[in-house]
Amino acid sequence: MSIFKRPQGLGTYLVILLLVYLAVTLIRIGLRAQVINPNPQALYASSAFSSHYKDIYENPMTPSFGNAAGDVTVVQYFDYQCNYSKADEENVERLLEEDKHVRFIFKDFPKLGPYSVVLARAAMASLRQGPDKYLKLHEALLSNHAAVSNDDALYAVASSVGINVGQLKEDMNDPAIARQIQDGFAIGKSIGVTIVPTFVRGGYLVPGFQDYESLKQMVAYIRSTNGMH
Repeated sequence: MSIFKRPQGLGTYLVILLLVYLAVTLIRIGLRAQVINPNPQALYASSAFSSHYKDIYENPMTPSFGNAAGDVTVVQYFDYQCNYSKADEENVERLLEEDKHVRFIFKDFPKLGPYSVVLARAAMASLRQGPDKYLKLHEALLSNHAAVSNDDALYAVASSVGINVGQLKEDMNDPAIARQIQDGFAIGKSIGVTIVPTFVRGGYLVPGFQDYESLKQMVAYIRSTNGMH
């Protein structure tokens, strides 16, 4: 009988070893997945992404900041009246400050009502007074947690960051700016943007608020693929 008991014990031992091996392998796969896909909520952009690639990444009328020759480019769709877009502003600013090889492209996606469109027009109009003026207004509007929901409040914020309000009003009425915002919104919808903020990570959309560590992981992922986008 002892001849048969020993193989059973050995079989149990081998089963335990196999289970331990499988557990370690699953842990390794999980850790690797965190590196490969740091934003598990990422959604694959629609087939329209490739056809709009140049407009998304290379449109000279779209404001971008950071290192234009950097190795990573992130696109952010946002709305100036969105609290989550406001909450992300500090994280984006910090990343641009700390990572000197990243570039952010800012895309207006004014989906939260008519005044979101007004704020987008104001921001795009401010770009005509210089990129520094745009960035100051952009940061001020997203840093202002009290809603800027009327013209008096808007022009007060613009004046406070050194923008010529008279010129701003004139440029805001330029049909070219309205068309640019409309076209950008339509392209965003066509590639699958539905909420703000949404970040574009290559051919993937990462919707919703991203804390600083999530943004860093997103940049690290793009960098690890050896591609700018």
